[in-house]
Amino acid sequence: GMQIGGQPRLDKVADGAEKELFSQLAPTAHKVDEFRRSNDYDSALTETAKLRPALDKFFDDVMVMVDDESIRSNRLALLNTLLREFSTIADFSEIVTDGTPAKEMAKP
Repeated sequence: GMQIGGQPRLDKVADGAEKELFSQLAPTAHKVDEFRRSNDYDSALTETAKLRPALDKFFDDVMVMVDDESIRSNRLALLNTLLREFSTIADFSEIVTDGTPAKEMAKP
């Protein structure tokens, strides 16, 4: 069966849009995690949004479901990592109660 989990491997990443997205992933995730830990969700969202051009280019230029299973699995792992790292921050941005932003409510 096809494995989707795990970390994407640089040696399976093609030059161009795929490598660009791959290279931005770890540094962006690190910055977003720091913002998230300090409840600065606005900055975390802004940082996450910086991935958009690379992600758009990836989807325009890269065929994910290729015949080569190792390349396909690596591309799926790349997307899965994106989802795992950044989906929770988007969820936090949606939380507003009585007009109070989530970052205000999250303060102890």
